[in-house]
Amino acid sequence: MKFLISVVTEAEAILALKKPIDILDVKNPKEGSLGANFPRVTKRIVTLCKETNPQVVISATLGNWHYAPGSATLAAYGLAYCGVDCIKVGLHQISTTEQAFQMMSEIVEAIKSVDEKILVVASGYAECKKISSINYDELIHASMDSKVDIVMLDTAIKNGKTLLDSLSVDELNDFVKKAHGLGMRAALAGSLDYESIHTLYNLKNKPDILGIRGLICSSSDRNQELDSVKLDEFLNKSAQLI
Repeated sequence: MKFLISVVTEAEAILALKKPIDILDVKNPKEGSLGANFPRVTKRIVTLCKETNPQVVISATLGNWHYAPGSATLAAYGLAYCGVDCIKVGLHQISTTEQAFQMMSEIVEAIKSVDEKILVVASGYAECKKISSINYDELIHASMDSKVDIVMLDTAIKNGKTLLDSLSVDELNDFVKKAHGLGMRAALAGSLDYESIHTLYNLKNKPDILGIRGLICSSSDRNQELDSVKLDEFLNKSAQLI
């Protein structure tokens, strides 16, 4: 299991790259759970990463999308040229499997036309009913049909509740099992705390990736700056938990 550490600025990336991390993720929390950062910021962080720690996988978020396949595809095409290894797409207000398939199939084609090696992540949300979006079964099948590499579940509402407050252990285990059964990797995120991480690691079907942001920020607030002490604490504790 790998940990994805989200950063917002070049300064945060410099801090994170000094640590033994697996995946460095570029995002903008002010625009939501998978809020997209600016191309200039993403490109600077990509350059920094390749110069200082080229073994680290670099991911970036494309945003939280309603049904707008043309706009989303154009954005994905542009982000693919920033040099990242992985692109995460939030299907935030996508109401049907057909819409999800249309969005992701076009996005996958656009990204792979730039670089076939870029991994594409389709993310759904634990509170799907509250935001009128697809559930995880629909997410999985639309992702498989559109040739997505990784499926992810996150939380859309950032109010201190974790992923496990919206979905049960059995549901999350089922999500991972189904994703793996269809040849995709599975990622989980959503205001994860140490108890959540321990629980998710002990699922019968273990996720491939866990996404972390708030836990390692000042005041445990994802909108605050990355905290070096909290990051060290996380790396030490997570090693013990798993």
